[in-house]
Amino acid sequence: ETLDWFASRKPRTNTLFAFDSFEGIPQPWLVYPAGHWKSRVYVSNRPDVVVVPGWFETSLTPQVVQDVGTIGLLHIDCDLYSSTKAVFGGIGMLIQKGTVIIFDELYNWVFVKPAFWFGRVFWKQGDVGIIDRFGPNGAAWVVAQGARVAQKVQSGYLYSYALVMLLGLVGAISWALSGSGVG
Repeated sequence: ETLDWFASRKPRTNTLFAFDSFEGIPQPWLVYPAGHWKSRVYVSNRPDVVVVPGWFETSLTPQVVQDVGTIGLLHIDCDLYSSTKAVFGGIGMLIQKGTVIIFDELYNWVFVKPAFWFGRVFWKQGDVGIIDRFGPNGAAWVVAQGARVAQKVQSGYLYSYALVMLLGLVGAISWALSGSGVG
């Protein structure tokens, strides 16, 4: 997806070179085992996009580096220091004054992870903790409590219902006779 995005936004006269092993990371990193992020090989249908599969140490051959020429934009998504070091060792001499270098992991740590953290906090505390608690879940809790009370009062016998109706009638007559119902 990233490669498609860059390819669609670059000048047609420039060639986009993409280097990837498509085998995932070469060694364990943080909680990820070697081979994590393995993907299928990207095949471009554009003549101005060249995909060079393989590990950076072996795919950045002198011939390929010569074909790349000077670099205007370098997007590095290596995940590991050793891979990043191999990239700069292979094409460092092609970086010129004005070359834009983007480190994918830095962008991830500075922008993406904080955005996910804020989203998670607002979801857990705002949505679940406040809105759901007092909205649908709170209303459901009140209905459930009312049903428990009504269940205890209801026995299913006719004389229980007649007694409740009689008590209600006595209450209504008492209220009307006491003058509380007259304005």
